[in-house]
Amino acid sequence: MKNTKNTLNVLSYVALVIIALLLVISRFLPIVGINISGPIVSLLSTVKDVFVLIVIGISAYNFTAGNVKWVKILFWVAIIVYIVATVLLWI
Repeated sequence: MKNTKNTLNVLSYVALVIIALLLVISRFLPIVGINISGPIVSLLSTVKDVFVLIVIGISAYNFTAGNVKWVKILFWVAIIVYIVATVLLWI
């Protein structure tokens, strides 16, 4: 269990750093007249989405243990919607 928590902590940290970087690139740099966009920003956004999905998914999955069936079904539906929306970003 400790190894899972450590992995979750590392993934949370990486997601936080990527989100902070994306916020600087997309919101603060344009204020000073620097606009950065393109495939690297899009790739960082997708990586961020994957890390956020993993971190939230693990926590949410742990929550569903011992809950009623509809909570588990809603969890999997939400995971599928998240993945499809992330993949559709690239199309």
